[in-house]
Amino acid sequence: SGYQELAARRVALPTGQRQKQNLELVRNLATDSLRSLERLPGLKIFHVAGTKSKGSTSMFLAQLLHKLWNPSRKDTKIGLYTSPHLVFVRERIQINGELISEDLFAHYFFELWKEPCKKLSYAGFLTLLALHLFVKEGVNAAVIEAVVGGRYDSTNIISSPTAVGITPIGLDHIKTLGPTIKDIAGQKAGIFKRNVPAFSAHQKTEVEGVLNDIANREQVSLLRYVEMNSSLKSSDDMPAALRVNASLAYAMFRVLAEPQEVYPEDMPEKVVQVVQQTSTPGRFERISKGNQVFLLDGAHTPESIGIASEWALERFSAKGYKALIFNQSTRDTSPLLEAIYSRLGSVLQLVVSCSSKVHNESMDEVDILNKNEDPVSRQSGLFQENARLIWCSLGGHGDVRTCDSMAEAIDVVASVSGGQRQQEQVEVFITGSLHLIGGVRHILTSVSQR
Repeated sequence: SGYQELAARRVALPTGQRQKQNLELVRNLATDSLRSLERLPGLKIFHVAGTKSKGSTSMFLAQLLHKLWNPSRKDTKIGLYTSPHLVFVRERIQINGELISEDLFAHYFFELWKEPCKKLSYAGFLTLLALHLFVKEGVNAAVIEAVVGGRYDSTNIISSPTAVGITPIGLDHIKTLGPTIKDIAGQKAGIFKRNVPAFSAHQKTEVEGVLNDIANREQVSLLRYVEMNSSLKSSDDMPAALRVNASLAYAMFRVLAEPQEVYPEDMPEKVVQVVQQTSTPGRFERISKGNQVFLLDGAHTPESIGIASEWALERFSAKGYKALIFNQSTRDTSPLLEAIYSRLGSVLQLVVSCSSKVHNESMDEVDILNKNEDPVSRQSGLFQENARLIWCSLGGHGDVRTCDSMAEAIDVVASVSGGQRQQEQVEVFITGSLHLIGGVRHILTSVSQR
């Protein structure tokens, strides 16, 4: 099919281009393909940047727009562009909460697959593809998640968004955006635009100082730091981090909400219901398989892994066999494992470090390959062994293993815990990278469909 044909071509797109050069190329090509980039007629755009929580905040906002904005019109279309994808690249581009079909994705891909679009980076091409598709499909409003940073990110070609949002900022992508957190904050705030309202989660004092300075310089119409909405404070079944993200999404939604009095500062019940019904795959996610419970979170910074570990500890039962599956191959592993160990080291009975391969055999689909990983290291087992040594040096007791793939890691957990009584739960915390979460979800979904 056309979709299968485009897979190999998509992988050929370059990665690692200089952000500033790529942004200029995306902007020039967008002006050609969309013709009216300054206005993008009829398309209201919300731009979201930050270090963590960008994806879930964008999902909450897209669902609020889909379910509650412009209710008198049944044909309203809400677009969502996020990254990275967990399993299928089509996850990055959605309309009204649904993935774009393979045929539609392929159709618009090949409309753009020509010189000089082929010179775009992987992220740049997909950004242009999303905007191209949204315009052609008559989307009314779209939520666009920045890929890396903000100022020079390929998504920062929109001159007049409806509103912009900044999720919590921390130390990540230091080589590209850093080295300091203030440098990173300056890059994220690069999405601020003149006369456009800006909303932010509460940040560290030094980060808020940078955001305030840039907001003044860019002359935004408003910069508001958003508290957790009072209507969500008693939602104990929803992790606090998700409640904060939903609160930021609601603050941005209110820019378009009409009439305003129907959507006061405190979320009305219909908004709370939409928030509670919104799926955030790979973020604080629980999947059950027989007597096995998988707790998945794609955290990959020390702060976010700490939060995810605390969530896992709260979800663990008093009894049962407890295991960790971990993968990270492009960041410093030590602080990540330290964050897990300080919270879960005393309760984990099995720790498995696996590679970025989904399966041992060469059967990984193109969509779930990690394009940012060094292929030599991927094959050598270096990252898994390094993680094992770090865990042991922290004082980790119990069974510590390495595996060549995610599928093997899941099998190891099943075999090692196989001696447990059937009625006793086997609880598996899976974290370290969104790539790991995507691979595991792919495996678990494939198993359930056999």
